[in-house]
Amino acid sequence: MNNKKGVSAVIALMMLILFALLIAGIIWNVLNKTIDEELSEAKSCYDLLGKIVFNSEYICYDSSGEKMHISVEVGDIEIDGLFMVLSHEYSSDIFELTNNWEIIENLRNYNGTSETKVPNKNSGLTYIASNVAEMPLSIGLTPVLNGNRCAGDIFTNIERCSPGDESPPEEPLAWYYTDSSLVGYWSMDNLDASAVYDDSYLGGNDCTYNGGLGPEDAVTGRVGNALEFTGEDNGPWLNCGNDPSIEMDDAFTVLAWINPYSIPNTDPPLAEGRMVVNAYDYEGVGTDIHSGWYLGAVWTYNEFDFQVHDGEGGEGSAENYDIFNDNLNNWVHVAGVFSPGNYARLYVNGAESGYDDSDVPTEVQVTGDSVTIGRRSAEAQSYWHGLIDEVMIFDKELTEAQIISIYQEGA
Repeated sequence: MNNKKGVSAVIALMMLILFALLIAGIIWNVLNKTIDEELSEAKSCYDLLGKIVFNSEYICYDSSGEKMHISVEVGDIEIDGLFMVLSHEYSSDIFELTNNWEIIENLRNYNGTSETKVPNKNSGLTYIASNVAEMPLSIGLTPVLNGNRCAGDIFTNIERCSPGDESPPEEPLAWYYTDSSLVGYWSMDNLDASAVYDDSYLGGNDCTYNGGLGPEDAVTGRVGNALEFTGEDNGPWLNCGNDPSIEMDDAFTVLAWINPYSIPNTDPPLAEGRMVVNAYDYEGVGTDIHSGWYLGAVWTYNEFDFQVHDGEGGEGSAENYDIFNDNLNNWVHVAGVFSPGNYARLYVNGAESGYDDSDVPTEVQVTGDSVTIGRRSAEAQSYWHGLIDEVMIFDKELTEAQIISIYQEGA
């Protein structure tokens, strides 16, 4: 009997030990996971050190307008979001910014537009916070990276704005900024070493550099920056991808500001043709099959076209023969509008300049190639020579009044 009790006690002890080991294992796994997560968070935040900072040159408090000017610079890193905290003695104002252009209550860009976002990599933005009744004691930044909120820069040396530095008047947001039919918008202002970013409402169709093109080729444009293209064979161009949202097979409108340096020719080192933006494919002599659409000059002719093709011989072609002759080294606004089965229209500086309603196709044959700026999309030809700015694609027919409003904004 005593032996049985002894065996039972041993078994009970072993079970207690096993249970304790099980609990210890569970605790260790939880602790290990927590430690790993905290180490990962710490590493993410460590990567941000010194890369998200205030630009003190443009920080001041506008007491007359109860507005706070806040300037932020981002280094060689892309962040997911950013909290800006204006701290007062008994309260605080908190603004949460993301990577998307959004309207944030009481916060706007210094240039007057009401939509704003976090700065891109290797860039900066200046914001204006309104309804700030008193000068903050400090401003703090809390960047977000990989879902982690990290401690950031704090600025305390806040001064009042000098005369002349007061807040500029808020400008009404242009109608197209919040129009979901604007499926691609490359202003050439929102760029860095990696890409030219899509400023449309939904965004996402960013363009990559090719042929030696880069941010160093950004120059003063018609609105903000433009990109300069050399026009040489195998020269610079932008690849904006082949997302269905911008390839266009139904009604659409494409617009751009251009500044041509030369007429289309075949004199080396300049390429034949002058393509602004397109998703176009030509299968070659013998087949004579054209697909897609383009805005520009496809070959050596002194002619600027907006064309759409159905891949079966049907086309709409609106042409202008004066753009290159009359506008070398000058800015000109061009727009093409496709109404399926009805017409293809070309506008120059807000006025209709070319029109075709003869056998216009009912749809555009999608090529599957990328939308490109500064070169044909399917063939390495027709490189643009000059400046390109403010390229837009809408997935609908714009009215003449809407085209004029976009032209007048840049004019």
